Amino acid sequence: MKNKLRLSILIPARNEEFLQKTIDDVFEHSETDTEVLVGLDGWHTKLKKRPNLRIFRKSSPIGQRAMQNLLARQSKAKFIMKLDAHCSLSQGFDRIMLEIKDLIFQFWDVDNFEMLHEVKAIQGRHSWDTSLEK
Repeated sequence: MKNKLRLSILIPARNEEFLQKTIDDVFEHSETDTEVLVGLDGWHTKLKKRPNLRIFRKSSPIGQRAMQNLLARQSKAKFIMKLDAHCSLSQGFDRIMLEIKDLIFQFWDVDNFEMLHEVKAIQGRHSWDTSLEK
């Protein structure tokens, strides 16, 4: 059976106050077959269980890059995207990103594009800073 997941969102995290809020935001605004892979790097927190959410724990910190690479190896999707653990996203961010990828690569001669990585052009992305709400 062919895997239908199109996008894995990688969230390496250590001591992140807004991690659950970020995960909820991803699922609330996603419009494609997307999974979220969270890497708890040297710390523990309780997260709500969800379909298409997988959590990986390391009891001792291994660092953000190593955790990101661990998560990438666990991906079941065609594309991956790294996301910080304190972000919010616009509605349909994943669909828009994948559509833009299709448009861009119509004009580029690229044979083996397999990864979307650290996408910077996602509208609505901001830090969950509660001090801004006052």
